[in-house]
Amino acid sequence: METIEYTQMNVRMPVTLKRGGDSALESIGFTPTEAVRALWAKAAARGRGLEEVAAALSAESERETLKGDPLSGIRRGRAAVDEGIAALGIGRAAMAASALDDASALNTARDELAHEKGWM
Repeated sequence: METIEYTQMNVRMPVTLKRGGDSALESIGFTPTEAVRALWAKAAARGRGLEEVAAALSAESERETLKGDPLSGIRRGRAAVDEGIAALGIGRAAMAASALDDASALNTARDELAHEKGWM
């Protein structure tokens, strides 16, 4: 039988964060210790498990960033759209030229709804 060596970790966090986390973990059937062990097991497994850990931690980091700069998410989203447009080889000018102005878009949507409902 293999002997497992254990270590102990101590973490400092605000009391309200600890209480909220404990409550949330309890609602899904985990103790804090079980949750930490599961997180470490995923990280230690590397591969897909490590990607999931990175995604979860990045999401938390992103939420913290948004608290300090609420528009940062919009800027990142716009940058991602710009990258996608560039990757497809579509220029912004071509998009702008083919885009409907607001009034035309509203009229088109109204007409489509009227046809769907049988009003026209």
